[in-house]
Amino acid sequence: MRVALAALGTLFAVSAFAQLSGGIAVESDQRFRGVSLSDGKPDLRLSLAYDAPNGWYGGASATGVEFERESRQLELLVYAGHVWAAGVGAHWELGITAAHFTGGTRYDYQEVFVGLLAERWSARVYYSPDYYSAGTPTAYAELNNAVPVRTNLRAFGHVGALSRLRGSGQRTRVDLRAGLAFARDAWELQLAWHGIGRDGSYPSAYERQRTGWVLSAIYSF
Repeated sequence: MRVALAALGTLFAVSAFAQLSGGIAVESDQRFRGVSLSDGKPDLRLSLAYDAPNGWYGGASATGVEFERESRQLELLVYAGHVWAAGVGAHWELGITAAHFTGGTRYDYQEVFVGLLAERWSARVYYSPDYYSAGTPTAYAELNNAVPVRTNLRAFGHVGALSRLRGSGQRTRVDLRAGLAFARDAWELQLAWHGIGRDGSYPSAYERQRTGWVLSAIYSF
């Protein structure tokens, strides 16, 4: 899921065979739902995923984060879910994610999600009873789309909204992402623009970095 599932921008499909896969990604900035979690610094992400022929899947990823300057820690994300046919070319999805941070359990959180997946787009809604252990439940809705431009090149876009379900003040923050991806053999290069709104709250100290470009190199195996 991250993004990282990779996060949950990936479209899952039921295969006739079990598949074990992995990836190594280098990013110029670690952004999650529009917000930098690395103070604009490069990061390395390792991920593993398993897809069963009956629609079950699961995986895990590890990447560095920095909620406070010069205080680097590791984020470990695990996820599991199931997909089933919703009609011609579409699938329903139901799953759960759990994030743990090695610097302590202060930011640990879990989410459940439901989604509808198609060949070129996906829509999901997530619910967390205690997002980043901030003491409030949240809901996050996202829509992702990818369109082939030419051989090995595609354009992609994302819009999401994170809403606090309890508490006073501004409750919703919108995030956007748009970019291009070039794939060849086991490699993929991505260039994406990220932006977030001013409203809402977030645990990262770097939420003031409201826009930015991210360059990523991904090797899949």
